[in-house]
Amino acid sequence: EPGSTMKPFIAGLALETHRVTPDTLVDTGNGKYPFQGAVISDTKPHGVISVRQVIQMSSNIGTTKLAMQMQPREMHELFTAIGLGQRPQISFPGAVSGKLRPYKTWRPIEQA
Repeated sequence: EPGSTMKPFIAGLALETHRVTPDTLVDTGNGKYPFQGAVISDTKPHGVISVRQVIQMSSNIGTTKLAMQMQPREMHELFTAIGLGQRPQISFPGAVSGKLRPYKTWRPIEQA
């Protein structure tokens, strides 16, 4: 499931690439979404909600459906641009760079 800090970035990319508008509807169903052998879940069922509400309600299912409209390369470029996989630019004890694997190795569940 996408971490909540990633949800606005994924929605922003979907908006920026004109795949959706803030009012585009996303069917999040009954709060459980079988996907690639896993189950993506929301805290409660939201049904059909707008992209705006996907962010407001922090919907894992809605964000997954948005992410799957992207190409892995696009998402990787975004993540690199915001500094994921790089050492933080501030001095902080114990800070290490995160891991951002090459997008060509991502499985759909990892993209979601």
